[in-house]
Amino acid sequence: MDMTEILIRPASAADKAAVVEFTQHTWEHGDYIPEVYDAWLVDPRGPLLVAEEEGKVIAIGKVTFLGPHQAWLEGLRVHPEHRRRGVARRFLAHQLALAREKGAHVVRLATAWNNFPIHKIVAEQGMCHVATFVPFIAEAEKGPVRSCVLSSVDLDAAWDFVLASDVYRHSARLYDQGWAWKELDKERVAEGIQKGEAVGWHRQVGDGLLAGLALLSHDWYDEDALRISWVGSDLAEMTEFAHDLRRVAAARGLQKVHTMLVDWPPLRTAFIAAGYKPGSEEEFFGLWIFEKFL
Repeated sequence: MDMTEILIRPASAADKAAVVEFTQHTWEHGDYIPEVYDAWLVDPRGPLLVAEEEGKVIAIGKVTFLGPHQAWLEGLRVHPEHRRRGVARRFLAHQLALAREKGAHVVRLATAWNNFPIHKIVAEQGMCHVATFVPFIAEAEKGPVRSCVLSSVDLDAAWDFVLASDVYRHSARLYDQGWAWKELDKERVAEGIQKGEAVGWHRQVGDGLLAGLALLSHDWYDEDALRISWVGSDLAEMTEFAHDLRRVAAARGLQKVHTMLVDWPPLRTAFIAAGYKPGSEEEFFGLWIFEKFL
């Protein structure tokens, strides 16, 4: 069928039933799209879009602005009966054009490391793979907390630490906002400090020399979990710091720690030594982050 007959438009509440029908079997465990559809529909950060052909909804995708000039693409799904027809390619091109029109300077998305068809499509649109993130999880552990919550007087030192960090470079300057990645900047560190969610690590208590930094948040999909949005440390201190963050979770009354670590072997090794395990049942699961500057 002629691809020119496909209309990409803002989604509506009336489209939900059709979307739920073709997304409910995306994976063996289903899909999160039905759970977030209503929230996405009214999200002021960017539109939820659908592709329609002859009155039938055949694809869905979301554009979300994580800041004035950073757009995040998520939730792209194509009806199984309409795959391999170029629908995803056309939909992605539309999203990129829309993001540019609305002022984005950079667009990013995440997809599974082995989603090779999407890798090809996004590469054709000029997007580049810049980092891989792997989920890790650990149980909270009761005990004395050695790390400390940073204050406003620590901001400059904390930001200098980020800029010099190996993790900052290996992660393409990105941090996890809860399955969405945004460029880490000084304002985000300041926000973490203001909220009591920036935790510092020192080689010796009271020495004043910052050797590690973690930005924390509560996990949006697991209320009993502490989420590490970004973490960096001198490698010699990383295992102890990662272990201490399990105690931070317990001190805050939480049961678990979740994090998406950049796939850098020394970092992964340190967290495994601190009692963290891969957060996926698959032998390996990683999310590839693709990026395009507009």
